[in-house]
Amino acid sequence: MMRFSYLFGIIFLIGITFSLNSCNEDVKKGDVDLVFKVTYGGQPLEMFKNYTYPVTGELLNFTRFAFYVADINVKKKSNSSGQISEIKTTEIDFLNVTEAHTGSLGANGYVYTLKGIEEGEYSGLRFGLGVPPALNSKEPKDFPSSSVLSSTSNYWSVWKSYIFFRPEGKIDLKNDGTPGEGFALHLGGDSAYVPFDFTKSFIVQEGMNARIEIEIDLEKYFNAKALYPMRSNPSIHSLEQKAQMDILTENLKQSVKVK
Repeated sequence: MMRFSYLFGIIFLIGITFSLNSCNEDVKKGDVDLVFKVTYGGQPLEMFKNYTYPVTGELLNFTRFAFYVADINVKKKSNSSGQISEIKTTEIDFLNVTEAHTGSLGANGYVYTLKGIEEGEYSGLRFGLGVPPALNSKEPKDFPSSSVLSSTSNYWSVWKSYIFFRPEGKIDLKNDGTPGEGFALHLGGDSAYVPFDFTKSFIVQEGMNARIEIEIDLEKYFNAKALYPMRSNPSIHSLEQKAQMDILTENLKQSVKVK
């Protein structure tokens, strides 16, 4: 009798396992392309092309732009109840969009693909620019070499923070008609982490790529809420520059939109 019960238990467990595997195989999945389009004044940004600084009018160009993106969540609609559930797809990644915005490539943007997303109707997207406080409290040595947080070149040791958002370039501060002085307006520190929560309807289907465009307007980064004092602070590398960084952080909150 005990042997029969034992065999019955094994058969039952095998049946449950088979059933679960079958259910998993029945879940159809597709991909979602997040297309980061960097602009200046609403027009596709081109590296090394001259633009005009807002209000004060100095010529400037961009030579590099990179940032951390974290806590990417998509919001899925339930077919039965209509309730919204969030699916976390990415904890953190580092995107260097420089090459994707060189020459005419800027119109295409930088494509970041979320793979293996369940089929269905979705209603929104949530993510942050920068490194969330829980991760920012650590250092590069705390992560394996495979992690994007292991890079010492993206970390301020004196600030005990990662560099979240880093547009760099040259600007004409001598008023000689040539952008010759470098600028590097970096963000870092817990208060500079900026979360975004967008309403966006999209459908994920097996074998297809849904598309969401995310625009980052760097002109607004300089002057969305307040004009950043570029002449007096062309670079941010000191703890004493938090007030200037706060201006950029507030501007950044208004520089990003989803299409």
